[in-house]
Amino acid sequence: MICHGDADTHIPVEKAVAIMEELRNRQTDFQFISYANAKHAFTEIKFVNSDMPGIGYDEKASRRSWNQALHHLDEILRGKE
Repeated sequence: MICHGDADTHIPVEKAVAIMEELRNRQTDFQFISYANAKHAFTEIKFVNSDMPGIGYDEKASRRSWNQALHHLDEILRGKE
């Protein structure tokens, strides 16, 4: 599971597409989730007031990615696919 902020200037969309292609080539079962307007490090509350370009906490994206991670782990651990 890859959670990516679509406003992340540190991991441009071309690199995201490349990693998905690599995972497909390896026949990996993966999820790629993109969060609107979320920057790099969107789950790190210490970056709530970051003045670094392309880096910032995003409460909504953080909450959504955490919930998705819990669901993903539940699916894996319980064998639900």
